[in-house]
Amino acid sequence: MKIVDVELFILKSEGLYNNPDGAEEPLGPTYMGVVKVSTDAGICGYSDMETAAHVAKACVEAPKWGQAEGMEFMDGLRSLLIGQNPLEVERLWYRMYRGTIYFGRRGAAMQAISAIDIALWDICGKAYGQPVHVLLGGKWRDKVRAYGSTLFRPTPEAMREAVRVYLDQGFTAVKFGWGVFGKDRWLDVKLVEAAREALGSRNDLLVDTGWFVERTAKEAIQVVRSIEQFSPFFVEELLHPEDYDGYRQVAGATDARIACGEQEATDWGFQTLIERGGVDVPQPDLTRCGGFTVARKARPYGGTGQPFGGSAFLVERPADRGFAAFDGVSTARGICGVQHIAGAVEPHAGERSVTDGGWLLTSSGRTGVGRGGE
Repeated sequence: MKIVDVELFILKSEGLYNNPDGAEEPLGPTYMGVVKVSTDAGICGYSDMETAAHVAKACVEAPKWGQAEGMEFMDGLRSLLIGQNPLEVERLWYRMYRGTIYFGRRGAAMQAISAIDIALWDICGKAYGQPVHVLLGGKWRDKVRAYGSTLFRPTPEAMREAVRVYLDQGFTAVKFGWGVFGKDRWLDVKLVEAAREALGSRNDLLVDTGWFVERTAKEAIQVVRSIEQFSPFFVEELLHPEDYDGYRQVAGATDARIACGEQEATDWGFQTLIERGGVDVPQPDLTRCGGFTVARKARPYGGTGQPFGGSAFLVERPADRGFAAFDGVSTARGICGVQHIAGAVEPHAGERSVTDGGWLLTSSGRTGVGRGGE
């Protein structure tokens, strides 16, 4: 079996990414990408991706740069994969990484590699007649707990109303991030307090403070301490993604779990984040970190990791992306990183987004990443 084509399709939402004015849901990402890898056996693999899709498309479609085999380092991803065996996923990951090294290593090139890697695992599952979690090492769980992921609302009442919507959908954990958070530290506390009040004591609250707000390590420590009283499950992305030393200071000075890593990539990048940054919950985003090939390695030994997909709503059943295969994602309350992006998944009539208790079942009846089809 050989790869005959690699395509990247760009999807556009109804408007530009925005902060909500009230309790309503934001529009979500402005542009998304969908990768399709085709083979001469008629088996196709798919993955979504969250990046600058137009830039990623250029990374895929750029022409072959050199003539001699082994001299690839500035080549388009499609040219690197045509004629290759799609079942050799680990070798192809390195071929893509090495072949784009002059313009890649991180950013849009790595995010395109991530999506292609997931599509290759999809092909493997379909070729072998197995769900991807079996190929990744085994099914460690029959269900994963999802959290609703959305933006901070501008007022405490809007926060409470947004929480009620998620609880009505069956979620038992909600993450608020970005939005207005970080503009007024006193309002920040009020917003988190309102979310906790609406969730009650038995549901979980997760907080993403937004790394784009410039903070020193000391300022980040103050942010965490100001909201620790509301028992956040974790506090995420307090500092610039590469401020490893700052993260170690924050993690050592606070009681709350500190999470970050959705901008990180490669297994050696996560090794640095874990060992130097000292974070409690490393978060490999499947469509940014390098795909399944990297995410399965990106966890501390004996610790907790949280693989997640911020764009997972494009997959028919997000839990089938392979989260069942990650043995290190369990925590005290079992939260895994399957995010439901606000407003992006509409349940069928009479159905809820998740089961009672806030869980998604991991399907064992579908091959690949769970789309069925080819």
